[in-house]
Amino acid sequence: MDRRSFLKNSAAASALMTVPLASKVASAGKKSNSLIFASPGTPQSLDSEFDTSLGTFDFISACYDSLIAYDTIPDPKDPDAKREDLKKYPDRPSGHKMYGKLAESWKIAPDMTSVTFNLRKGVKSHWGNELTAEDVKWSWDRKLALGAIGGFFASVIGLSKPEQIQVDGKYTVSFRLDKPAPMLMRLHRNPYNNILDSKKCKEVATSDDPWAKEWLKNNVAGYGPYNMVSIDRGASAVAKARKDYWNGKPAIDTFIMQEVTSSSQRAQLVKKGSVDVAQFLTPLEVASLKNASNVAIDSVQSSWMDWLHLNCAEKPFNDKRVRQAMNYAFPKAAAIKSVYQTYGKVLEGVMPDIYPGYVPGTTYNKQNLDKARDLLKDAGYPNGFETYVIYDAGQTFQEPLLVLYRTALEQIGVKLTLKKTPSASYFKEIVAKKHPMTFYRDAPWSPDPGYALNLYYLSSSFVNYSNYNNPEVDKILTAAASEGNAAARFEMLDKCQSIILDDAPVVLISNPDFSLVRNKDLKGYTYRTYNHTCAGDFYWA
Repeated sequence: MDRRSFLKNSAAASALMTVPLASKVASAGKKSNSLIFASPGTPQSLDSEFDTSLGTFDFISACYDSLIAYDTIPDPKDPDAKREDLKKYPDRPSGHKMYGKLAESWKIAPDMTSVTFNLRKGVKSHWGNELTAEDVKWSWDRKLALGAIGGFFASVIGLSKPEQIQVDGKYTVSFRLDKPAPMLMRLHRNPYNNILDSKKCKEVATSDDPWAKEWLKNNVAGYGPYNMVSIDRGASAVAKARKDYWNGKPAIDTFIMQEVTSSSQRAQLVKKGSVDVAQFLTPLEVASLKNASNVAIDSVQSSWMDWLHLNCAEKPFNDKRVRQAMNYAFPKAAAIKSVYQTYGKVLEGVMPDIYPGYVPGTTYNKQNLDKARDLLKDAGYPNGFETYVIYDAGQTFQEPLLVLYRTALEQIGVKLTLKKTPSASYFKEIVAKKHPMTFYRDAPWSPDPGYALNLYYLSSSFVNYSNYNNPEVDKILTAAASEGNAAARFEMLDKCQSIILDDAPVVLISNPDFSLVRNKDLKGYTYRTYNHTCAGDFYWA
């Protein structure tokens, strides 16, 4: 199937009939003003408060903007790519190099209890409404009121009531907290802390839905570089570049997300030039495209972590010796070589190793079946036990990893049953937190040790899928969240990582690379720690 045939037979084609770009889009293998992603799924919702599905993230990144962002640097591994600059800069506010997006400038209190943002003037939304401080306040008031993803963000910086967000002028807004918030600036850079056009949202809100939840599922109201043209769930989503974008019209006119659920088919489509980017291919598929003449691969070190959550609230995994044994049993070296095809490395610690404050571990880096047997014997399981693991049927790399693991566990008497779970119900099963073992790939979106550790290991966290509960860890994380002294805070979080590593609530597997498989003439890829792309970065060479 060539690019013309692919578009002709897709919902993207009908969507594009509304814009005068169809002939350019259909130009097989040429520099065009379109960008077509073959994606595992189209956006399930366009409301960043509630949805983190694969398609949603990329589409929101195209249509919305945050207040600030990290500066970028060349990727040390891939000369064609850039990445966020996460190095520490003690002379900079919050210790990082950042630049303004919707915010033109800002001032942070030395004790990290407040920040004031001065917004860019004349910035217009997709609906023609000018950005003001009221939009920033309304966006955060909404997070507090709905208490979902944004509610977690608010809790991380100690934001608990609308009065803490002050409109100081038409283009000036401040966040005033009761305690120091070390993550204050890093949270504002998060792509899910985008700013909504409050005027438009209020127009479509109802008495039963004052925060426009229903409308925002299917529409956008942002200040980003692209505006939605259409969305046909299960088929495609289309966005068009904005001529009036505050930072100039994006280089590529039309962004199309085409749903292709089969990763092998996505690989074939990019190889044939029918699409420009094939998302989320397996390592074997990435390796198979190395020598394709029209394909380039950007493979960079990522914040992803592949691991197995162990249910710490139920036998046998309520005993940390059993959890430690499960870690010692995993054949990490074999997995990196055969399943990951060296596109990744062993996961040594309990958070991404590219983040500031990371503490490497050496305990479980190599398989040690003798140590695993001894631990099981000490825990009262000399003959092992039976258990099962659920995994995502749509992520085809997971099963071969688990087959390797099952074989290894047999050698220490543990019988592991693999339960393939349909992608449509996989996340629902994970959040139920009822299974003994779950395979999970995730990354903390904000590059901060406090954020990462709170997300997965705080006993009250929604994302603590291991039911892990250590009062000492909770105490340290709570104290560190408002510790204004950076050195003291990192010392606290270093200790926390060591405790968690010893408790072993997860089986550490891999830090996989993020591999973007693209047309060789497509340039501009920038890696960000939320492991998704921004359409506005790209251009045709």
